Amino acid sequence: MKTKSLIVLVMFAALISIGYAQDAVPEENIWADAPSPAMAPQPRQLTPERIEQFLDRLEQRDPEKAKQLRQLQIDDPKAFEQEIRQITKNVRLGMMDRKMDDANNPDRRGKMRHEFNREGQDGPAAGMHPMGAKDGGRGDEFRERIMEHKQEFENWLKTNHPEEAVELEKLQGGDQQAYRQKLMETMRKYGQIFRAEKDNPELATVMKKDMQLKDQSIELVDKINAAADTAEKEKLTAQLQQVISERFDLIVKRKHLQVQDMEKKLAELQAKVAEKKASLTELEAKKEAEVKARMEELLSKQEKINWD
Repeated sequence: MKTKSLIVLVMFAALISIGYAQDAVPEENIWADAPSPAMAPQPRQLTPERIEQFLDRLEQRDPEKAKQLRQLQIDDPKAFEQEIRQITKNVRLGMMDRKMDDANNPDRRGKMRHEFNREGQDGPAAGMHPMGAKDGGRGDEFRERIMEHKQEFENWLKTNHPEEAVELEKLQGGDQQAYRQKLMETMRKYGQIFRAEKDNPELATVMKKDMQLKDQSIELVDKINAAADTAEKEKLTAQLQQVISERFDLIVKRKHLQVQDMEKKLAELQAKVAEKKASLTELEAKKEAEVKARMEELLSKQEKINWD
């Protein structure tokens, strides 16, 4: 399996197994985007302490680059922060590349498996790959299931956003870093809608419309800022107010639908809890019979003659 395929497997394994947090947006900012998938967390806050630690480490490896960044920090703090974020992002991607290369290299993979088994005595069973799947069996089934979901997402993207699907296909055969970044951006942007269409089509429709209105509001703001005529500004501002009003209604509707989903899942969980409680009550009532049966089972094994 090629490195890029392994990377895609990692991404979709997280997407499928963890799923999407649908509504963890703080109530004080309802206009904020819904959160990204758990597999793609928001970048850590760049505190002064972390920045200084990073620059100190960089100074040991590349004094000239560290010097340039310190000067940029003084001259243009915003550009400096963007540069720092890009560098750390590239470092993380580089680490992912090395891990995938290790997983792709038979010699290194064997060493990794040995180290994994040696260190993980209380962890997963021995003989497991770094990807967490055994040779053959369930591991192959798991990979096949992930690839099926990946194909579903790609087909959905071709149908709903063909331009982005074409762009992603072009990158797939070239610059792998650009391909990964584009894939992650696409998943962050459309992943929740893709998932909702299968689980809750009404919610997916609301999310699609909200995305359209959000893009429309950004375009209107740009037009308002560029407009020189007062009457034109007023006209565009009125349109913006209408778009924002519609977005508010959609956001409220989305939250209602998500609450309904939560209530449905809660009801299912409560039903399972009630079933488990009933099962426990039944088991407790059979204690005497179960103990007697277990005693007979253990004693009958001891009484058997070993002819070997």
